[in-house]
Amino acid sequence: MASLWPGGLLFWAFLLVDRTDAISRTRHGRDDPYSQVAAQTMTSAATGTAQTASSTRVSAQSKQYLIATFPQMHQVGYVSLPDNVWRPLVIGDIKDPRGVAVDTENARLFVADHGRQVIWWYQLSISSGLLQTDGVQHAAVEGVLPNWLTVNTVGDLYFTGKLTSSASNNTSVFRQNAKDIAKGRSTTCTEIYTQSNTGKPHPKVWVPSGIAVDPMYVYWGNQADATSHGTVVKASRTNIG
Repeated sequence: MASLWPGGLLFWAFLLVDRTDAISRTRHGRDDPYSQVAAQTMTSAATGTAQTASSTRVSAQSKQYLIATFPQMHQVGYVSLPDNVWRPLVIGDIKDPRGVAVDTENARLFVADHGRQVIWWYQLSISSGLLQTDGVQHAAVEGVLPNWLTVNTVGDLYFTGKLTSSASNNTSVFRQNAKDIAKGRSTTCTEIYTQSNTGKPHPKVWVPSGIAVDPMYVYWGNQADATSHGTVVKASRTNIG
């Protein structure tokens, strides 16, 4: 079985009506022969075009898409579930793709490119049942070594990693506001939780790995020494209001 980074394949399941209404989200870890870093599934009504959602009811003809990164191939691909045929979604100028996340409100795909020290975003759409981007690469955050990503319902991006300008090797939890992403301000991310501001002698940030967010809180898992620092930690989203 191929080794995975880090700790197995991460599934993020989004159930959508048309393009943007996420009404359920689940996560599972499992081994997989494709060596993906992280994966995300999204469901969209099979109308052939991307439309603004107006209902939370799930169509019987809805389609689900699993999005994953392939670090050794420098690509992002997807499958239309329950199919098992992978199709390219993002190819080209990506050096070391890791975590992925989908902003369902704005139909944006985020990709953590550890090698180029940037988090990219791409505009998503669905045409004739096929998931695609517009081919334009945007920088959401620059000057970072990003790993795991998640997005809240208003489009704020949360991620784990470190600043390239930092002399410390410690990883932290960061936020990039949706308004800064929309305006192209890619050097304005905020380091919200670190080893120095989450308690002593056992800080609650200690090699943070997986990350999630809801309307009130941000959650992350600690990849090392979790018995001392917390396996899964919950903290305020910090920009409420």
